[in-house]
Amino acid sequence: GEIPVTHPELKFRASLPAGPENARFRVAIDSLGAVRYSFLEQSSGDAALDQQARQSLALCRFAFPEKPASDEGMHWASATFEFGTDLTMPPSAAERAP
Repeated sequence: GEIPVTHPELKFRASLPAGPENARFRVAIDSLGAVRYSFLEQSSGDAALDQQARQSLALCRFAFPEKPASDEGMHWASATFEFGTDLTMPPSAAERAP
């Protein structure tokens, strides 16, 4: 199931004009709910956007319904970014023209 998460307001800036795909990461979450490792599983197609997503993952805190069995234990999960209203697209060529 889904793990509740708190995060700062997410704002992303696309570097490519085409709308991005969802980006999916495999994340290791420690017993305090912090993301310790993140591995890109599925790119959005925009490397700059993937990097922004990875950086925002580091700021997220996950709230487990119960603590993992051991304090050293990592909980592995998938994190998917579905880019929508939080995404600023680059200006098109027509918008850039003086």
